[in-house]
Amino acid sequence: MPTHDSELAALLGACRLLLRSILSRTRTEDDAGGWTVRLRTAKKHVDKAIMSLSLDEDAVKQMQDVPAGEVDRITASLTAHLVHDLLAEVDREHSAEVDERMAPVRDRDGFHGYNWAIPLPELMGFLQVQQKSGVLRVNTGGEVISLVFDGGDLIHASSDNSPPGMRLGELLVSQSAIDMLRLEHFLLRYGAAPGRLGDALEAAGLITKAALRRALDSQVAGIFQRLFHSRDAYYAFREGHSVAGPQVRRNVCQLLLETCRVRDESQRKSA
Repeated sequence: MPTHDSELAALLGACRLLLRSILSRTRTEDDAGGWTVRLRTAKKHVDKAIMSLSLDEDAVKQMQDVPAGEVDRITASLTAHLVHDLLAEVDREHSAEVDERMAPVRDRDGFHGYNWAIPLPELMGFLQVQQKSGVLRVNTGGEVISLVFDGGDLIHASSDNSPPGMRLGELLVSQSAIDMLRLEHFLLRYGAAPGRLGDALEAAGLITKAALRRALDSQVAGIFQRLFHSRDAYYAFREGHSVAGPQVRRNVCQLLLETCRVRDESQRKSA
């Protein structure tokens, strides 16, 4: 194996080790910002190393222990994890802002309890029938889901820790509304700017209103599916009126019926 190819193979191996090291680091709440900075910095170094290789497919195939397409795989993996991390930051910041958009109703603080006492579908149906306005927060143990109601209708749904693939940006990528690299570049500029990510992407001309609606529909459907399957979840409802325009407006009863239908179909297929 030529010396030059051996050096390139060693560099690619170092890139793989760097990737594993980054992804295996334990992220702590008091060092969330530093973790992100290290990830961005590492990715920049890997990008520079890849640019310096200038490899074509034939050259990669001739290199021992370096499968064809490995450079692209490393780049794509780093980009995907960086985007996931940035989207997680956006979700956490947005979740904290939800209550700030609600004007409380005097003398009516709301209620709280566990879903083993009152199932969440029954609770949400009650909020719809009674035309309640306010925020319902549900702690499932793995995430805190926020549902904003206006006159009984659902106008916003979000999570502070969505499962992989279910954040809005990831759904937009999976539905081919935007590519991963363009989303990454936007997130690096977007940072902690106020406002909703979907609205910001649409305002920037990166996605269409129809694409945003499809992604939001998928996100809401996923949230309701997870709520249906949650056990020992704790919920708290605070009455109020949203001071921001709705991101979605859905009839909760229709959402519950659709969730039941999807669940029943899934059970029949697995039977």
